[in-house]
Amino acid sequence: MKSADFPQSLTLQHLRDPLSLCQRSLKRVEVRLANLNIVHGYVTGPVLDKETTKCLKNLDDLMSILRLALDADNLANVREIDRELKSLHLTGVEQMQIVQDDNQADHEATAEWKREID
Repeated sequence: MKSADFPQSLTLQHLRDPLSLCQRSLKRVEVRLANLNIVHGYVTGPVLDKETTKCLKNLDDLMSILRLALDADNLANVREIDRELKSLHLTGVEQMQIVQDDNQADHEATAEWKREID
């Protein structure tokens, strides 16, 4: 059995918009920090403007939601994998290979999502 037999990650299905907002917010903060006025090693002028402050608040607000979603998704994946593995009566090595294949599929799905939003 290949990892394609397992359901697609719930995290990726349900969190595209919050993850996109996080990425946009992080890019805005990165741009702001890259454009600070620095004179003799000291920042001059305001470090945070209204837009950057709003982006930081967005990130803070979304953090607990993302953590909860990742925890729920991980738990669902572990339960599904465990159920599938028990039904197959595989050796420990075969079970580990399935888990590794599933992890690789998750990494590939995440990379695909990153390419889509770039």
